[in-house]
Amino acid sequence: MSEIKETARAKATRAKRQQIVDAAMACFIEKGFHQSSMRTIASAAGVSLGNLYNHFENKDALIAEIAALEAAEFSEYLKILEDEPDALSAIQKLGDVYVESTSSAEGVALTVEITAEVVRNPAIASGFAANRIRLVRAISSRLDSAKTLNQVAQEVDSEEAAQFILDVWEGVAFRIAVLDKPRADRAIASATHLIERCLRL
Repeated sequence: MSEIKETARAKATRAKRQQIVDAAMACFIEKGFHQSSMRTIASAAGVSLGNLYNHFENKDALIAEIAALEAAEFSEYLKILEDEPDALSAIQKLGDVYVESTSSAEGVALTVEITAEVVRNPAIASGFAANRIRLVRAISSRLDSAKTLNQVAQEVDSEEAAQFILDVWEGVAFRIAVLDKPRADRAIASATHLIERCLRL
């Protein structure tokens, strides 16, 4: 019985943490990182300030939790790369999903806020950097596989190409969110064509 109670308590704790993180992200998007105090976040989450501090000691801890949530999302991206037999098809499929999932106005606004804070406070960058490195390595591995089939030019540096591919996707996602939502499909298709041309040199 104690194990069941403990499991229920753990689930309740996870749910409360998620509730607080969701509120924090909404505040960061609406008000900006520095304008969102811990008291503001607690109010948005519907918890007391003391309860908030029981879960997160400061906003840096909240950002670390957002990085952990991003890591879980990136695991889904890695699954796309692993499940598709053809390497270039896998990368193209991931690109479609990645751009779609990162091109919402809210998502871009949150990314801008967090990126600005990471630049000011490099100590909180490690979680996001680890997520990106993990994805870059997975894309690089698929590019190496494509090289063995002569689908990618041998001169291509797989890791640098993987970084470039992510840069393109993120730039397209930003453009779609800010400037070009009606032509999202065209933007993604153009990016895919550009990447393929670059890989073949």
